[in-house]
Amino acid sequence: MTQNPASFDTVGLFARAVEDLVLFRAALTGFAPKPLAAIAVNQLKIGFCRSPFWDRAEDYTKRFLEEAASAMAKAGAKVADVDLGKPFEQFEAMGRRINDYEFSRSLTWERKHHWNLLSEFQRDKLAAWLNVSYERYREAEAVLAQCRGQLADLMKDFDLLLTPSAVGEAPAGLASTGDTSFNILSTWTYTPCVTLPVFTGPAGLPVGIQLIGHRNQDQRMLEGAESVYRMFSKST
Repeated sequence: MTQNPASFDTVGLFARAVEDLVLFRAALTGFAPKPLAAIAVNQLKIGFCRSPFWDRAEDYTKRFLEEAASAMAKAGAKVADVDLGKPFEQFEAMGRRINDYEFSRSLTWERKHHWNLLSEFQRDKLAAWLNVSYERYREAEAVLAQCRGQLADLMKDFDLLLTPSAVGEAPAGLASTGDTSFNILSTWTYTPCVTLPVFTGPAGLPVGIQLIGHRNQDQRMLEGAESVYRMFSKST
């Protein structure tokens, strides 16, 4: 059993093309679908955000992201490095605390009525997570709110942030979906993102670049992503 906590519950999907995401968003929100405006790559301002998790990425992932940043710069985009700043030093720890607090309490009914049906792994985790107090939970919420404000200020100079979408290729087997480190930046800051599978790893599996947009600016993010994807499609 897996369940996202209320603060971080996120809707995502796989699509055949960026423009299909417009239709999906329209179906979810009830807004009329709006065609993506054509934006040239040389109109974009891209922040290359290695994020606090850069050291967790595979060497080939780091190389691909550097190549992507270079390719966009050569195509005329304004590309600059982005440092997320001091508030993000606690970002992961505080987000995990929120996750632990909310996840453990979202399973209250299961804990009270079907404790023995939960896996041993989950029982052990829940026992620890229930020790997170409300005061510590609110402290973590305040830190993440500060991070969201910091990111919004940084994004004033950029259209999109470029960062890895995962540490590398998908792991073998079904035991795990892999390390989620590079997913939490957009999820926990409530910003839209898209992964473009523009590279191929050593095992022949896709390795994507992640583009993060401004909060509540999904259409703008998708227009920039479509522009970047067209650039990579022409080069292959």
